[in-house]
Amino acid sequence: MQLVNGIGIVELRYVTDDEEYYDKPIDIFTIQEHITPTADFKKKFQKHYPSHVRAVFFCLVCKCYLNHPSVLSQHLAGSKHRSAFNKQEAEKPQLEQQQQQQQKTEISDKKLRMFDP
Repeated sequence: MQLVNGIGIVELRYVTDDEEYYDKPIDIFTIQEHITPTADFKKKFQKHYPSHVRAVFFCLVCKCYLNHPSVLSQHLAGSKHRSAFNKQEAEKPQLEQQQQQQQKTEISDKKLRMFDP
């Protein structure tokens, strides 16, 4: 099942009311070939008692939670998401260039500090 075309678009997260619970988010791109719309997969999006843990999708582009696979599909096809994604993609080269420049500056500063008395 193809949901996203690259890394950094949507994550699968497990949430609960328990503040001590943490499970590392999983990028959907890396697992989407294993996702099938079965009843077992859909059950992950319901609260499990007594732990109250449930799966949610998180759109990294729009910064929003999506509570069900069908909602995710609708969201990804929506015009607001596509617009935000296209804007983010257009800004990537500029951001990468800024990061590279910052890294060069940091390296230069470190080299200069090595020779300071």
